[in-house]
Amino acid sequence: MFARVLMYCSIPVALVLAWYAWDHSRIDVDFVAVKSGMAVDAVPATVTIEPALEIKVSSQVAGQITKGPVKLGQAVKTGDVLFEITPLNSPGQPVEVTATMDGIITAINAHPGELVEAYAPLARLWNGKAELIGRVNPENYVDIGVGMEAEVHLPGTGGESLVARVMQAPRFSETVGGDFRLVIALELPPERLLPGLVGNAQILRRQVPDSLLIPAAALNADGTVFLVNGKHAERVAIQTGSIFHGEVQVLAGLKPGDAVIIASAAPLHDGSRIQLKGN
Repeated sequence: MFARVLMYCSIPVALVLAWYAWDHSRIDVDFVAVKSGMAVDAVPATVTIEPALEIKVSSQVAGQITKGPVKLGQAVKTGDVLFEITPLNSPGQPVEVTATMDGIITAINAHPGELVEAYAPLARLWNGKAELIGRVNPENYVDIGVGMEAEVHLPGTGGESLVARVMQAPRFSETVGGDFRLVIALELPPERLLPGLVGNAQILRRQVPDSLLIPAAALNADGTVFLVNGKHAERVAIQTGSIFHGEVQVLAGLKPGDAVIIASAAPLHDGSRIQLKGN
């Protein structure tokens, strides 16, 4: 008799425990509401700081270098003597090779005692000014033009986004199938524009107001998102546009106010039971 009573009592307890376990098997999730805002179509580019003008120093005559006072990194003025060359055919008066502009010696290709041919490169002279060059691959170059804003990231800026603007945008790439070379204006002190620095940029091609936006964290690799549908997760396929600063433009599949899941305590599937954090 006691055993039968115990059995009858244990059934409701087991049901309660089973319901409790089932009810608490829901997956904790974080979510955000789909919002309306400004979508930005940005094109990636690599950027380098290059000399604005760098020329070859050469002699009009062949001969032996008898004097070469210049040093790498030396600042020179227009008219300064950079090399003296004794001509091979008329070893009389040495020929002076002078600087044709103010600048800095960036390369030395010949030294005293060496024989050089006419018009052979003896050194390179930089005018001391630099420019920012951006390179965009052909697939991304459509509709890029002069005046567009850009965000630039360079080493030594601590991750700071530098505001710049496209000043020259060519109609053709440098080589067949090659990148397009942009000249970008960037307001930085000259001492920070060091030739050879390499960074990256985003060319802001267009802005689209009143766009639906979701965090990139909500987008799955297969182009779907999980919506909060009561106590369940609902997988929905969406059509996306541009991605900028971690925000994805949604072209179709969602509406304002939809709640999309951006993080979960366990992998989700269509129909997974969920628990909204904080509830």
